[in-house]
Amino acid sequence: DLDAGEARKMICEDLVEDGHIRKIEKITHSVLSHTERSSCKHPIELLPLKQWFIEVKKFTQDIIMASKEMNWYPQYMLQRLVDWSEAMDWDWIISRQRVFGTPIPFWVCECGAVIPADGELPVDPRGTSRKCEACGKKASGEEDVCDCWVDSSVTPLVISRWNSDMGFFEKTYPCSLRPQGYEIIRTWAFYTIFRSLILTGMPCFRELLINGMVAGPDGRKMSKSLGNVVEPEEPLKKYSADTLRQWAANGTLGDDYPFSWEECDHSERFLTKLWNISRFIQMHLEDFKEGRTPQFREIDLWILSLLQELIADTSGNMDNYVFNIPMERTRSFMWHELADNYLEMVKHRLYKPEVYGEESRYAAQYTLNTILKNILKLLAPYTPHICEELWDNIYSKEYVTVSKWPTPDKKLISEEAKEAGELAKRLVGEVRRYKSENGIPLAKEIEKVKIYINKDLASRIEKIREDIKATGKINKLDVEVSDIKEFAVEITC
Repeated sequence: DLDAGEARKMICEDLVEDGHIRKIEKITHSVLSHTERSSCKHPIELLPLKQWFIEVKKFTQDIIMASKEMNWYPQYMLQRLVDWSEAMDWDWIISRQRVFGTPIPFWVCECGAVIPADGELPVDPRGTSRKCEACGKKASGEEDVCDCWVDSSVTPLVISRWNSDMGFFEKTYPCSLRPQGYEIIRTWAFYTIFRSLILTGMPCFRELLINGMVAGPDGRKMSKSLGNVVEPEEPLKKYSADTLRQWAANGTLGDDYPFSWEECDHSERFLTKLWNISRFIQMHLEDFKEGRTPQFREIDLWILSLLQELIADTSGNMDNYVFNIPMERTRSFMWHELADNYLEMVKHRLYKPEVYGEESRYAAQYTLNTILKNILKLLAPYTPHICEELWDNIYSKEYVTVSKWPTPDKKLISEEAKEAGELAKRLVGEVRRYKSENGIPLAKEIEKVKIYINKDLASRIEKIREDIKATGKINKLDVEVSDIKEFAVEITC
């Protein structure tokens, strides 16, 4: 017996000897002539061998109907399965000519009779024989093994204990969720839905979560030939697992997502910011005890209102498997609304209760405690390690990752406070900008600030006047109602 290469060479020699070859030259083909997943670059050799099939084509409409009973995230991924099903021109070839794999449990006789396994599966018929009842000869055990999807496609049946514990099966089937990549919708999802439907008569999942592929930093598919492969261990030499988890959560469902060192840098900085904010809050909670009703200032209600909206937004997105939007909004809340604004606006109340009142300090402590507890819970799915460490250091009760998920408290939502808080942000921002442009340290006091404001905004400013004055380090703050569009700030050093 000759392999294809040897036979080709001998055929050419015979043709030369017989005078049928006029010219021999080397050419380079532009098509793939070797196995796609192999580095050997050997030519593909087609072997005409008998194969095992499972009949699928006649069930394609049933598969589509079952698929439409499931929730797909993102929804448009369902169409990929529909398109694949409707375009199928062949049944499922399940046999593979490999050494490893689940053996095909049949014996085949020369007369054509097929003898199935009569005992509990799996069974390995390779190298064995059985008597053929049809002709009396020996039937040889099948040497081929199953396609990997034959095993993978019964996953929901195995985990729900189908045919072994039907009580458990009735409680756990259909399975809650199938997470997988879009490139195997036509294989893993399709064959799983098919097998489960044929065996149980029911759809196998309630929901399918479809992710995209990780691309290289250049946005192209990772490939050794392109030199854009980043191994998972590589960023972990520089960053924490929580950093890498933030990068991963920033992708959108179903879309390819490039690896980004820049995003890892940003995520690492956020973890440092989160740690510093949390430790600052912890320092001011050492003598804090819940128990009495806080007398909130408008600034407190502003940030607490934003927190309730963040909780509701995060929960809604999480329920729909949208991870990037709530993570970004939570990080922005921590970095900007809390660190850049609220903390700066309450430091005077925390450090000087003798001036601004013990009740004012308590309200600020209560607010900070509420924010930190809820933020650590919201961030725990993304950054569980740092959140658990902070939770243990500050609260030392249970684990944040198994604590009760936060729910919005409607009593803490105030539209008036939100408007007042945003106004305070802008006015304090004007003072900060003035100091920055004139090289004045933020901690240095300003002699006088006069705010000209329209009558619609004037009613809000009295509730935040003290916060603006203390935050901006202003000795004298005057407010004058004017016909101005919104407000103007006049500063005197």
